[in-house]
Amino acid sequence: MFQHSVQHMPVRGAASASTARKMINNTSVASHIINTTVYDVQITEQVAIRVSLFDDVVCGVPVREDSIFYLVASKFAHRFYVVALVDGQYRCSASDERVVDRCIAKVVCHRNRRMAA
Repeated sequence: MFQHSVQHMPVRGAASASTARKMINNTSVASHIINTTVYDVQITEQVAIRVSLFDDVVCGVPVREDSIFYLVASKFAHRFYVVALVDGQYRCSASDERVVDRCIAKVVCHRNRRMAA
């Protein structure tokens, strides 16, 4: 019987060690994240309040002049989803429904804390 000197172990989640290294080192942001978020290096909060100076569409979310909108931190550094109250309902710039729900929940929590203070 022939015995291999090196045992091959299965790699979970990646086809090889080199593929795993490429996945770990890939720090570029996907285009759908770039299109649905605002980039701002000065914001340090998880939820930032902004006031629109004029009617505009920010990352697909309509924002009226003098209305409040929120920037909610994404998992990517310095990238924020836009959340605004439009016709009585929250609208979020994220394309994934789970992210939309998370962002709106953060805004509601933030508003409730401010009102309680």
